[in-house]
Amino acid sequence: MRKAFTAAVLAAGLATAAAPGVRAEVINMATITCKELLDGKEEDIGTILMWLHGFYAGRANTTTLDTDALTTDSEKIGQYCAQNPTVTVMQAIERLFR
Repeated sequence: MRKAFTAAVLAAGLATAAAPGVRAEVINMATITCKELLDGKEEDIGTILMWLHGFYAGRANTTTLDTDALTTDSEKIGQYCAQNPTVTVMQAIERLFR
């Protein structure tokens, strides 16, 4: 299941970036709530999770991509968000991975 989820996240991000005619959308990552994330389209969720991974990797000054950790962390975020829908996703991450 982990490999399938990781593949779906990566494929969704790539498909969104490469698909012709994709609607342009601007998302303020500092304000998106857990509910908004979970209510989003699967490809949007994958894109958001990949962006978040890159953002926090940049803050940690790391250039590695651990797909197993991405899958595990994404599952943790999903579970936390399901229980805390009004929290912003970035707040959820800060609380989960301090």
